[in-house]
Amino acid sequence: MRSLTFTQMIDTKYQCTSPGCSPSTIVTVLSLRYCQIACLADAQCRTASFSQSISQCELFVNIPGEYGTLSEEANVVTMIAIGGRQPSSGK
Repeated sequence: MRSLTFTQMIDTKYQCTSPGCSPSTIVTVLSLRYCQIACLADAQCRTASFSQSISQCELFVNIPGEYGTLSEEANVVTMIAIGGRQPSSGK
């Protein structure tokens, strides 16, 4: 199980702007919380944008500034994953 903290940006959307940007995975979810869970479940997820008006969660392996940009868009929350370490087994 991964442990992540998310930095949230309200009314902001992440968009890939470079040919090096990996394609996103799009899932339909009921809420922002489920978008966070979808990102947690995907070991490659680094950035997620949740569009509240259409209940769409877009998962990216890239982080803003690497291959994409952040832009203003109403009713969209972008989350950047911080952390991602596996808990130690204590052995």
